[in-house]
Amino acid sequence: TCQSPAPSREELFGIVEPKAPEWHKENGYWLRSEVYDDFKRMQEAAYKDSVNLYIVSAFRSFDRQKTIWERKWNSAERSHMEPVERARHILRYSSMPTTSRHHWGTDVDLNSVEFKYFFSKEGNRVLQWLYDHAAEYNFFRPYTEGRPKGYMPEPWHWSHRTSERFLETYLQTVSDTDIKGFEGADTADTLNIIEYWVKLD
Repeated sequence: TCQSPAPSREELFGIVEPKAPEWHKENGYWLRSEVYDDFKRMQEAAYKDSVNLYIVSAFRSFDRQKTIWERKWNSAERSHMEPVERARHILRYSSMPTTSRHHWGTDVDLNSVEFKYFFSKEGNRVLQWLYDHAAEYNFFRPYTEGRPKGYMPEPWHWSHRTSERFLETYLQTVSDTDIKGFEGADTADTLNIIEYWVKLD
């Protein structure tokens, strides 16, 4: 089999314009085509078990992540915080631009980004189905309970195995000083952002 080339820095940082055939759009959300194909197979299998899976977020560009991050950075509730504390508070659930797995087109948020949904009867059933079957379609949950560092657990966030190639290249080629171009970026080095938030173990 031919080995896929290592992702470029632009791909790692979400500075790309998704387009077919390497990418596919589903309900307004872009995914890499191999990820999309596996998602569709998983979605169809879930449907046969009366479980409805749908994407609520997928690829996010650097600029989109920057908008999300800076909105939170400048929010009134965090205005009293020192920069490092402010960044750490946002990092419970949101990535710094250049560090998000959503930049890669390999990750999806499914059904809802609200915890209460996954405590509902429907949401709990969705989550149980994913625990039982997602691996059959090359998906896994990166942000689980009991991890000693990084983001809070996210039941909605699922990664495709393709992401492992991106993560490997990222850890080999990117340093905290490469994380720049948005408000609060200068906290990345102090926070040791790659070690604590990009790495999964």
